[in-house]
Amino acid sequence: REPSGGSRWVGWMNESQQSDNLPISFQFDGVRKFSALHLHTSHIVTRDVQVFSAAVVSFSLDGIRYQANPVKFVPRIDRPKETAFNVTIPLHDRLAKFLKVQLFFSARWILLSEVAFESSSVSTNLTDDESLDQFYGNQEENEVERRSSAGGETTHARKEVTPATSPSGRTQAYIGLIT
Repeated sequence: REPSGGSRWVGWMNESQQSDNLPISFQFDGVRKFSALHLHTSHIVTRDVQVFSAAVVSFSLDGIRYQANPVKFVPRIDRPKETAFNVTIPLHDRLAKFLKVQLFFSARWILLSEVAFESSSVSTNLTDDESLDQFYGNQEENEVERRSSAGGETTHARKEVTPATSPSGRTQAYIGLIT
């Protein structure tokens, strides 16, 4: 079917899913830094097709364990007319090899014609246990930082600050949270 302008669409019906969301998984050749996800979607209210009501994007290095702090996004629909358009989800330069995108139904159908990622390859080794612990453990520190900056309320906590060397070995960076 080709609604509006000849695009080819892939559609999912809400009744065909076990829950109120549509999970879509992506696997990449290596670890990448993701800055945005673009979804070209259809919005035809008269046919019970609407843009998803929310999206949750989860990040993983192995496809089994996902970070506990996914990106959550609610699209702002300011187009009351029936049309197709691009929805951009900022991914905040998150690292991953696997992404799980959950789109929540707002009508009977979700139609997508294109999915595109803005990303760049990362030349770092995140396979040793210390790096994996840091990847999956940083989520708590990032969440504390987001909460304190978003609400204007400061959470005082003491975290260990550990030195990390750069790939070139000439500089040293410190990884930690200062509150």
